[in-house]
Amino acid sequence: SYDELRPQDFSFNSPVGMCPYCEGLGFTDFSYSKVCPKCQGARIKESSRYVLIGGKNIVELCRMPIGDLYRFFLDLKLPQSKLEVGEELLREIRNRLSFLVDIGLHYLTLDRPGPTLSGGEAQRIRLASQLGSGLTGVIYVLDEPTIGLHMRDTGRLLRALRKLRDLGNTVITVEHDREVISSSD
Repeated sequence: SYDELRPQDFSFNSPVGMCPYCEGLGFTDFSYSKVCPKCQGARIKESSRYVLIGGKNIVELCRMPIGDLYRFFLDLKLPQSKLEVGEELLREIRNRLSFLVDIGLHYLTLDRPGPTLSGGEAQRIRLASQLGSGLTGVIYVLDEPTIGLHMRDTGRLLRALRKLRDLGNTVITVEHDREVISSSD
């Protein structure tokens, strides 16, 4: 018999879910050079890695590029018996991943450490969380949101900024990119 699963079981930030050997760090030293031999860098306890969705555990899902992960969840079909509980959660996961793809972060993985993100990537992640919140009447001030963004993804970012504006928010950007400047209203 197994204990009932809780969200903490899947969090390396919780003593309940973290790998007890490396305490959720994924490494056994502070220089991040020796991967934990117990969790192989997964950071969560072994029993949590046995839980599968669509044939993949949470570690495998977090190591997928966001664009691939989004397609995985778009294609995921839940059995009828799981729809009542999982349908709303699946919709929310798809929406949040869609925001990240829309602003050009399709190449990142969810297991990427925060300190390794560029300033532009971190700013766009915060932007995606704001898009997902559905807040209205907010003033957003963005400092060069296209930093580190490939030219082909600028249009995606602009569409996301328009979504924020269309929700009834004010978006102010400090920017040097001509495409962004010319699209302002």
